[in-house]
Amino acid sequence: KVKSKSGEFLVEVGKWTTARGAKPSCQLPGTKRNRGELPPHAVQRLLDKDLRVFQDIVSLEAVDHAREQMPSPKYGIDTTYLKAIFVASLVSEPMWESVYVDPGKLRWSLEEEAQLQGIFPRDIFVLPDA
Repeated sequence: KVKSKSGEFLVEVGKWTTARGAKPSCQLPGTKRNRGELPPHAVQRLLDKDLRVFQDIVSLEAVDHAREQMPSPKYGIDTTYLKAIFVASLVSEPMWESVYVDPGKLRWSLEEEAQLQGIFPRDIFVLPDA
């Protein structure tokens, strides 16, 4: 979880592909650990890759460990999932401006639109893909 000084959380609200357009999802940033990888190395890899625009303004504060047991989506058998949940804060505010995107101008399927009810209008940060 990455939280700003004003109490807002960093959340992924969707993914964009040129072929399909916007696909909504609402989740906290995260990654799966590689085989044998320690949790601090996985979170550093996440900061180095997917959250690189936040890398210099994020401060890791705490880690919580969770254990979940549920059926595997792939195999359907009970599986134990071990999670390391890092709590971080932004030490300074990002240096970009938020923009409003009219949800009526984006392409959504009916199922995707149902998932997005209550999300818009919100500020959307447009980040460079560099």
